[in-house]
Amino acid sequence: MGRGKRNGKRYTRNERKKQHKRLGNYYIVTDAEKTEKLYFEGLKNSIPEKYKEHVTIQIENTEIKRLIALCKEKKALLANFCEPWIVFDRDRVEDFNKIIEKADKDKIHVGWSNPCFEIWMHAYFEKMPVSNDSIQCCKAFSKEYEKSVKKEYRKNEKDIYKILNDKGNEEAAIECAENRYKQYLRDTCKPSEMLGCTTVHLLVKEIKQALEKEPAN
Repeated sequence: MGRGKRNGKRYTRNERKKQHKRLGNYYIVTDAEKTEKLYFEGLKNSIPEKYKEHVTIQIENTEIKRLIALCKEKKALLANFCEPWIVFDRDRVEDFNKIIEKADKDKIHVGWSNPCFEIWMHAYFEKMPVSNDSIQCCKAFSKEYEKSVKKEYRKNEKDIYKILNDKGNEEAAIECAENRYKQYLRDTCKPSEMLGCTTVHLLVKEIKQALEKEPAN
């Protein structure tokens, strides 16, 4: 499929030139309707006004079996102007490793969390407890969140990204997650075996680095 829009029409020359000026065009698909989606909506809303035409983020959610297919559809429509990402947890996903392998084969980036997304948010407080269970992982984060934020953690907290940045440390979170990931890579390449680990930091880091660049006129 050529360079086209969702309605099937092709991009005009001016639209393609505008796409080239972008510092980043991220298309994120998650299987979660709350936490992950609200987190990235918050990240999107935090982008300074002068960057909004140059760093774009689109977030959608769908069922786990449709993550890669939806990303591939968008990638085909936008050609080389889209950075496709799927974001999901190990939790109860039986084909966790296979989904990641297939996404990699299809040139789709993956922000996975093991066992759940809360392990990434926990890194904002410079801690990543090792847990094999998503319920335990959520409980540990909830305890740290309540201690640091002075309020109960809710999965449908619409301001979760802002709260984490106000009460936590994003740079430290990226460093913490990166160190944990590198440590595991010395012994295994299977994400399912990397407990208390995530690659969501790779996506957040990339977006932040794009925002450090000066937009084209």
